[in-house]
Amino acid sequence: MKILNTKSGKFGHFMRKNGAFFVLALVIAATCVAIYAGASQMRGGLFKDNSSEINLSGDDSNWENSQSIQQTEAPSSSSSQLSQQAQSSSSSKQSGSSEASAPQLSSGASQEQLFLLPVANGEILNKYSGNKPVKSKTMGDWRLHTGVDYAAAEGTTVKASGDGTVSKVYSDEMWGTTVEIEHEGSVVTIYSSLADNVFVKKGQKVESGQAIAKVGNTAKVELSEASHLHFAVKKDGKYVDPESIITRPIKN
Repeated sequence: MKILNTKSGKFGHFMRKNGAFFVLALVIAATCVAIYAGASQMRGGLFKDNSSEINLSGDDSNWENSQSIQQTEAPSSSSSQLSQQAQSSSSSKQSGSSEASAPQLSSGASQEQLFLLPVANGEILNKYSGNKPVKSKTMGDWRLHTGVDYAAAEGTTVKASGDGTVSKVYSDEMWGTTVEIEHEGSVVTIYSSLADNVFVKKGQKVESGQAIAKVGNTAKVELSEASHLHFAVKKDGKYVDPESIITRPIKN
């Protein structure tokens, strides 16, 4: 006699009859569960990402912190100016100390050339007149006397008044044989009424006190005067009083 499992038979009969619908229901249920789970993950991920970019709580602490950092890294203009002033003051002090330690030349130590009388024991016959005309004994008129006439016998040695270079040697119709010497400081000394046989030539270097010629009384404009040397000086191209540059007597 065969015993049948009634429950198993019923379930098998049910599955044979409704199995397709049951499987479809399971698939639909599984799909719904998967969709719900995916939606939950997306919703959680969206709020999580946005919370890192947007402060949903309305708290401004992050902005205040960023301002605080910027202020710390970028000092105010007044602080920068104070810093620059301090550096400038420090540099000035260092510069001042270095200048103080460096040797300075005093104004009294200037190396101006010393000029001497061009003839020994030269007594002045006629002074420099500047802008004031004086009467010429030879010409009989009033004119400017642009130099100094130093009394000296004919043949007296004439010496360079200072170190320099002979710039001109010529014979002037009115002033006779003349020698011009250029010196430092734009100074030119002019020796006139010389004898024809001068001892120097143009371009020659001469030293203070070096013999350059002899008195010759060749200046026609002053023939009525006693024997002398006519000595003139130009500074920056203009006549000046020769006595203003003479600083020591001639070497004998």
